[in-house]
Amino acid sequence: MRGAKDKPQGLRSSAMIHNWLGGIVKSAREDHYVYVLNRWRSLPDRTVKPPPTPKDPARISIPADILAKLTAERKRTRQAAAIFDGRSDRPDGFKPKMLSSWLSCQSSTAHSEHLAYALKCYAQMDTVIDIHDDLIDYLSRAQSQAGGQKKLLLLLNDPPQSLTAPKLSRIVNRYDTGIPEALALYLTKECERILADAK
Repeated sequence: MRGAKDKPQGLRSSAMIHNWLGGIVKSAREDHYVYVLNRWRSLPDRTVKPPPTPKDPARISIPADILAKLTAERKRTRQAAAIFDGRSDRPDGFKPKMLSSWLSCQSSTAHSEHLAYALKCYAQMDTVIDIHDDLIDYLSRAQSQAGGQKKLLLLLNDPPQSLTAPKLSRIVNRYDTGIPEALALYLTKECERILADAK
C-alpha cells in the first residue's frame, strides 16, 4: 500500500487492513475493501520456481575405468591432491580438491579435460615404495665407510639433484615413510659400489 497513488482517500496504511483481518475493526468503507481486494487479485496466485540451472555440457560422468586408474595412480605415487597445488600448467577451472572428491566418490562428474590432466600428471610421477631394512643397512655401512653423510654424497656418481644431505638424513633415519623406487635402486647400487671399492 505504501506509495500507491491510486488508493482511495482515507485508506492510510496497511495497519488498517491488518485490523480488518485480525477482527479488531468490524467495519470498513466499501471503496476501501474493494480497492484492497482488487489489488490482491493482481498478485501471483502461486509460487513459481526459478528455472533449473542448466547442466554444464562439458561435464561427463566419470568412467569406472578412469576412476580405477586414478585410484591406482594415487596408491602407486602416494601423492595426494596437494601435489597439484602451485602447478602453473593446470587447465582453467581445475582445483586440487576436485581430485579428492572424485576419489572419494563425492563427485560423479567432471570435465574430461580435468580427468586427462590428472592422469597425465600422475603418469609423470615416480613410483614410491617402502624404505626397506636392506637399503638402510647399505646406507649406514656406506656412510660409515665414507666418514659421514656429506662425504658419502661426494662419493656418489651423478646423484640426482633432489638427493641432498637433509634428504639423505630423512631416508636413513626413516623420517620419510617412502622413497621413489628409482632412487632406492640408485642408492643401493651406489652403496654396493662404494663398499666394494673399499675392500
